[in-house]
Amino acid sequence: MARSLELPAIVGTGSITAQVKNGDYLILDAVNNQVLINPSNEQIEALRSLQAQVAEEKAELAKLKDLPAITLDGHQVEVCANIGTVRDVEGAERNGAEGVGLYRTEFLFMDRDALPTEEEQFAAYKAVAEALWVSGRYRPYHGYRRRQRAAVHELPERREPVPRLACRAYCDGS
Repeated sequence: MARSLELPAIVGTGSITAQVKNGDYLILDAVNNQVLINPSNEQIEALRSLQAQVAEEKAELAKLKDLPAITLDGHQVEVCANIGTVRDVEGAERNGAEGVGLYRTEFLFMDRDALPTEEEQFAAYKAVAEALWVSGRYRPYHGYRRRQRAAVHELPERREPVPRLACRAYCDGS
């Protein structure tokens, strides 16, 4: 998620929160996956240099984004983006994606007290489809899997007259 928002992020920092005190100066070095606490001037300069290097690499990659993706043996492939919200369509367009390969619809279900309504889901899907259409990156969904999962604790509690019948699922075999 952080990558899609172009935000630096690191994981596995261990006990870093026990080491940081109120008022400490922190630098997040997402390239080397580390947090520097009260870095020295030399460390700050080294990270500024690294930041400039990353910006250069990003600029070089941006030059390639609109070129066709062709394998060494001559096969052209479609490069598509993974998105989770309508905001991600803009990033996909900016980075040269030819369409959407994966729409992470589970984000509609996160950070909520209740499941989204059918209208909320429709509005989210429609907004993404419209944004893709406007950007010229709309592709019909092929092989759509009709599966949807929700956290059990978010489903309304309901008693079944015949509990065995409550054990049900749907799978279309794809």
